[in-house]
Amino acid sequence: MKINIIALIVIIFFLLTLPQVASTEHRIALVIGNGAYSSDPLSDPPNDAKLMANILRSIDFEVLEYKDLNQQRMKEQIRNFGKRLKARKDSVGVFYYSGHGMQVEGKNYMIPVGVPIEDESDIEINGVGILEVLTRMRFAGNNMNFMFLDACRDNPFEKSFKSAAKGLSRIDAPKGTLIAYAAQPNKVARQGPGEYSYFTEALAQEIVKPGISVRDMLLNVRKIVHDRTAEQQVPVVEDQMLAKFYFNPKKEGQVREIDRDGHLIAYNNGVVKDTLTGLEWVAGPDRRTSWEEARTWAQELAVDGGGWRMPTIEELRTLHQWGAGTRNMSPLLKTTGYEVWSKKTRDSSAWYFDFNYGNEYLHALRYKSNKRGFAVRYHK
Repeated sequence: MKINIIALIVIIFFLLTLPQVASTEHRIALVIGNGAYSSDPLSDPPNDAKLMANILRSIDFEVLEYKDLNQQRMKEQIRNFGKRLKARKDSVGVFYYSGHGMQVEGKNYMIPVGVPIEDESDIEINGVGILEVLTRMRFAGNNMNFMFLDACRDNPFEKSFKSAAKGLSRIDAPKGTLIAYAAQPNKVARQGPGEYSYFTEALAQEIVKPGISVRDMLLNVRKIVHDRTAEQQVPVVEDQMLAKFYFNPKKEGQVREIDRDGHLIAYNNGVVKDTLTGLEWVAGPDRRTSWEEARTWAQELAVDGGGWRMPTIEELRTLHQWGAGTRNMSPLLKTTGYEVWSKKTRDSSAWYFDFNYGNEYLHALRYKSNKRGFAVRYHK
């Protein structure tokens, strides 16, 4: 009996200390987006990096955010990132990179801006090896690290290269590390139809969802990218994690206020409450959105028990405040768009509210441009 009691105590202690849901660890991320290349500029990476930086901040990461770095600056920031991880053994590290990336003789490199590239040897000399980041993570000695690489782009120097290999090659993830690639080995990632790449947009959408483990979250990302690219792009994961991890741990009964703007209150689940009208709002994916896409997203939204729908013009008008934020609406509503679809339709068109002009207009259902989708519900 004594042995059984001792064994039980050991098991209970083990379960209580098992790092399955991280919530008290120190979270730090290095986010880099390189797009200002002289020979083949990319429009997505700076937007991708900004989006991911904001998303990671919203889930309690300290974010080191940079764009269009040269080789020296990239190496400096990677070195600094490693030091920050090493300073606290309870750190959870995230490295995110969007930009040109290439493989030479099976080794993967990120391409800084402002470097001369004529052949493979220039990549090895002027690029920044992905292995360099993994080495910094490994020597930091912290428990858990993640690497998200949206770098499997077309090789702009392909004609002058002897090797025909595309995209990035497979890398074995070190112990305690997960590497997520935007595309399969030796395959290229596609540019997104809007401001963001397919991979980063899906990642930003899924990583904030509460109560989903990182493995399940990335499975969702893979399915979304696979479907949105008509099966042309499939993200891949190399996983050597030793425990479960939740970027947004689900905490029942712990929805909490995180910010206020007058009569509007923002909560940690993405909901913005209007205390004057009783309406609750969620801003949709920050990308160009058709009316059908906005409706589907609102109807399928499951945040805080669901019950969401598209807003009326009158409801949208209650959000309009001349001079508020950068789009005449509260900055608590995270969006870069200023035209929001309403539920009101006529034939093949629908009304939207233009926050720039403070008025409603009619446009074709399929039209996207600066359109966004919001979800609303009434809650006492």
